[in-house]
Amino acid sequence: MRRLTLALAALVALTVPAVADGHAERATLYPSRSVGEVPALRTTGTARVVCKADSAKRLRTSWAGKGPKRTKQRAALLKQLKRCRFEHIQQAVDAAKTGDRILIMPGVYREEPSRAIAVKDPKCEGPTYWEDSGDNHTEDGRVPTFLHQHDCPNARNLIAIIGDSLDADRTCDRKCNLVMEGLGRRARDVVIQGDRKKPDVLRADRADGFQLRNVTVEEGAYNAIDVVETNGFRLSKLVARNTYHYGILTFTSDHGLYEDIEAYGNGDSGVYPGSGPEAHCRGFGIEVRRVNSYGNTLGASGTAGNGTWTHDSDFHGNAAGIANDSFAAGHPGMPQDCSKWTRNEIHSNNWNIFEDDNEAYCNSTTFAQRRKDVVCPVFQVVVGVGFMLYGVNDNTFAENHIYDQWRSAVRMFGVPSVARGETDPAKLLDTSHGNKFTTNTFGMAPDGTRMPNGLDVFWDEQGLRNCWEGNVSAPGVGVTSDPPSLPTCASGGSLNPVGNTLKLAADLPCISWHPRTNPDPPGCTWFTTPPKPGSAAAKAAAARAASGAGAPAALAPLSISAPSQGARGPLTWADTPRGFAPAELPQDRVITGQLRNTSGAPLDVSAAAARMYDETGAEVRGVATFASGFAHGLYSPRVEPKEAEPLFESVRLGRRIVLAPGATTPFTVAWRLTPGARPPSRVTVGTVSIALPATT
Repeated sequence: MRRLTLALAALVALTVPAVADGHAERATLYPSRSVGEVPALRTTGTARVVCKADSAKRLRTSWAGKGPKRTKQRAALLKQLKRCRFEHIQQAVDAAKTGDRILIMPGVYREEPSRAIAVKDPKCEGPTYWEDSGDNHTEDGRVPTFLHQHDCPNARNLIAIIGDSLDADRTCDRKCNLVMEGLGRRARDVVIQGDRKKPDVLRADRADGFQLRNVTVEEGAYNAIDVVETNGFRLSKLVARNTYHYGILTFTSDHGLYEDIEAYGNGDSGVYPGSGPEAHCRGFGIEVRRVNSYGNTLGASGTAGNGTWTHDSDFHGNAAGIANDSFAAGHPGMPQDCSKWTRNEIHSNNWNIFEDDNEAYCNSTTFAQRRKDVVCPVFQVVVGVGFMLYGVNDNTFAENHIYDQWRSAVRMFGVPSVARGETDPAKLLDTSHGNKFTTNTFGMAPDGTRMPNGLDVFWDEQGLRNCWEGNVSAPGVGVTSDPPSLPTCASGGSLNPVGNTLKLAADLPCISWHPRTNPDPPGCTWFTTPPKPGSAAAKAAAARAASGAGAPAALAPLSISAPSQGARGPLTWADTPRGFAPAELPQDRVITGQLRNTSGAPLDVSAAAARMYDETGAEVRGVATFASGFAHGLYSPRVEPKEAEPLFESVRLGRRIVLAPGATTPFTVAWRLTPGARPPSRVTVGTVSIALPATT
């Protein structure tokens, strides 16, 4: 493994950009941790009122009803309406100064002047307005600089609050401490509607002290609400819905609060505090509370989601509940560490949006033309999981209720550093350490109703100091886990830095997921719908497990014989490969091991075009990868990039390897057999042919 890591380090060091972001964002830096705070709710300051022609009617409807409070509020707002001077929110932002309040009367705000500005505004072309993304992430490999956001704020944002001038300090100095508030009784009374073309509906960029309250934001071509490099923000009483990727995204921002958020219908996650504050367990820079996130691919997520405390929230009815991870390259703050999850409900996240009919609709219909009620996943997740934790460190999970998760309540895996483009060999196994699970309730709702999980904990057994203590399930039912015994906190926690190689290998075929070309990769169980615990299908699976045939998530080991001699070449097995059959996919087989370059010359080999053949020369459907752990591609596969995939990205995702003479590399193959078909005996990767062992 060390020889592979050194080879990768030499290769990646030549190709990886100094800073790259995991979504279409420029290179960003964290605000200072030593200054700043969450802005307090404010009702003073110069008011700039925005309204529509029907705002009075909507206002009366919103605040209809008898009673002195309603009557007084209605009268006050109708009086406020007379001060309206702006038809569009961006007009009010343009006129605003530091400390102003932008008050938005009930109505639908489509921001027609901003819509009329082209996404690729010709005023902002040229090298000063764009920088290399370095990661194959955008259509032409470029992302807009801060100068672009400053000079062409409405090219990519329907509404833009750009707080910094063009000085060198990267700090807000012109539109700071702005309050933007809807004046309806509910958030749905003020709707800011994106055009499904501009990436962000509303963007606050270096806008320290920004507050957004009591509005609905929808239909962004990437995000509904995007807060970037901002020190101090408050996002409260919001609805964020029906976007291509994220409902609310904050990135390299600090001293922030999400509260009373409803998020649904988003192709990635409802809320995303990504590249969170780097407090390193000395505190929490972002608080997330009273979030109701449902009907998304993920309820919440955060690559490098550091220093965040999420509590008293409800994540339900998504494909998967929550993801924290370190498997996407270039996010500032990786590997992820030091977040806390307490008193949340994570349940019933079993919605399989990877089913064939949904994928077919998504593949044939552009985002601009899709029905609002359709969610198309922009990357792969494990359907039926509550917490999907990949490469996380020193996090706390306490007093949560995690139930009705048909696959598992918690899934925790390590991620090798090469998966995020890290070149230092000493960091290879630097994730999945120090995570603490205490006083959580598994398989039971807060009212005591038993709603079991398929498995409470599924862990790859990797990492140091991971521990479980004081967790409970329904009366008379213990916490279920794989492995069956979990290390306690009193004992000091786990001791194995490497993990179970078969469990790690079971994830690798899922890297190759592509909604158009490979929507159901052989060997990948992520997209099957697990049987509901207690159902006839679940009982049948349990009976198979009792008879030795394997549990639903089990990896039934295969008997491996020597590889065929007919496919000898410069890449040969360095050890005896291991194999298994996923119980959920009885026609699939997975083989994993190490290959060695036995030639005297370096090999540059691509697994992207791997092909498998049986002894007769007939092709067998399968996938191959050089990855050593799951990694997430950065570019949504639904929109193909114009540029070729950079070498560093191909290496990071296990699609390509440059291997020195004598060096070894991980290699995993998976295939799916149709009835009567023969298993493959060899796999070709480019011009190299590799013998496969026979399996029984």
